[in-house]
Amino acid sequence: MLRARSGQEPPNAIVDVIYRETEGNPFFVEETFQYLAEEGKPFDEAGQWRTDLEVSEVEVPEGVRLVVGRRLERVSEDCRKVLASAAAIGRAFSFALLGELIDVDEDALLDAVDEAERAGLVTSEAISGEAQITFAHEQIRQTLLANFSLPRRQRLHLQVADAIERSAGDGAEQHAASIAHHLYQSGAAAGPERTVRYLVLAGDQAAAATAFEDSLRLFSNALELHAAEDQRGQADLLIKRGVARRSVGRWDDGMDDWGEALTIYEQSTTPRRPGVSATRCRSTSRGGCGRRKRLRSRSAASPCSATE
Repeated sequence: MLRARSGQEPPNAIVDVIYRETEGNPFFVEETFQYLAEEGKPFDEAGQWRTDLEVSEVEVPEGVRLVVGRRLERVSEDCRKVLASAAAIGRAFSFALLGELIDVDEDALLDAVDEAERAGLVTSEAISGEAQITFAHEQIRQTLLANFSLPRRQRLHLQVADAIERSAGDGAEQHAASIAHHLYQSGAAAGPERTVRYLVLAGDQAAAATAFEDSLRLFSNALELHAAEDQRGQADLLIKRGVARRSVGRWDDGMDDWGEALTIYEQSTTPRRPGVSATRCRSTSRGGCGRRKRLRSRSAASPCSATE
């Protein structure tokens, strides 16, 4: 369908993004493509398909919103309120987390979920004995979220992060990626120190799982929010991001991060040395093209580490 509408073969990245949002529903695909085309988003200046289109750029088109809105009108206001809050959690969520998020009587919450399931808006199943609820289509969730102002969405994301922490208790760190996502989406509504802590924790976990694209994004987000006055903490983050950049093939960017971190360590009144000598770290980050070419051929670990 995308090939027919555009007259050229769409890249896999574009197909994946649009399929993720529409699940292949022909009407949703048509409306989403039309919306993106009107906004000038799917093509570059040369008229070719972009390969860097992000899911965040794919908003709910008006036509889709109207169709989904009519379905939502068939349920009660109480049911819509529950679904609207649930939409901030994500496509799928546990009933226990929903109960932690929404301060209503459990029977009323069950009634709302039952009504939504009868209307075909959500499905439910038992996973490891726990009731899991899933929106029947991603566009239902996106339409619910689109009815909120940005400040309201931010507050909802903060409430979701709080709810995950409360429900997880001592095991909150196991949910670092989810908590970090919601705290970051909550913007100024969340304290930056708390957001950075979970972003770094999630980034470390992603790196340990060799999900380096994820770790790069998380460390970059953490650097964006990190307090400027904590220079040594910033240097530690630059080391981590440098490793992530190197791991996805961005050697020059990674060495730039290491070089910037080294400068901060050296300028600190009580510098915390990286895991190797300053001379060696400097040679990797400032040693010119010859050294960079030699580094690219190495498969060893990063030459700089934040800890001894």
